[in-house]
Amino acid sequence: DRDLGLVELPEGVGFDPGGVGKGLAADLVVEALLAAGALGACVNIGGDVRVEGIPDDGGRWLVAIEDAATSRAIAAVGLEAGGVATSTTAKRTWTAGDASMHHLIDPSTGAPLVSPTVSATALARTAVRAEVLAKAALLAPARSALETITALDGEGLTVDHHGAVATTPGFGAFACELAERAGAS
Repeated sequence: DRDLGLVELPEGVGFDPGGVGKGLAADLVVEALLAAGALGACVNIGGDVRVEGIPDDGGRWLVAIEDAATSRAIAAVGLEAGGVATSTTAKRTWTAGDASMHHLIDPSTGAPLVSPTVSATALARTAVRAEVLAKAALLAPARSALETITALDGEGLTVDHHGAVATTPGFGAFACELAERAGAS
């Protein structure tokens, strides 16, 4: 129903919003907290983070970005408002026969994505937008993951199979020292 903005699913059909749903949920919780009178909010739902308003220390919200393969912090960002999301092929994996599989599907093949990029982290105005940008970066051709994030009005970083980290040109404006993130999300 276009007028009401509703979609009705046939009986027996389900809907799984996946990772994008986590970003949307984080955005909705922050909006609800601010509407209820909170001066600031930082919400992390399954690694999708949304921040808005004033943090306790009055500065910026500090968010650590972890290497998906090692769970060690590889970067930290400071935000006044916005979302941070990471998509990776290093988590939610299994073996089928001799092949290693993961949950991110290449829509052109219907099979798990094959890419030299292991993870992509995006910063955007909302967490749902950051999640979309991170997924788009992983699905982009090998050498254009960061360009994809930038072209879609975000900033971010990627990690390849060798552990090399690359960032968008504007990422430095958000980067913080890892030591500065004590107590960060």
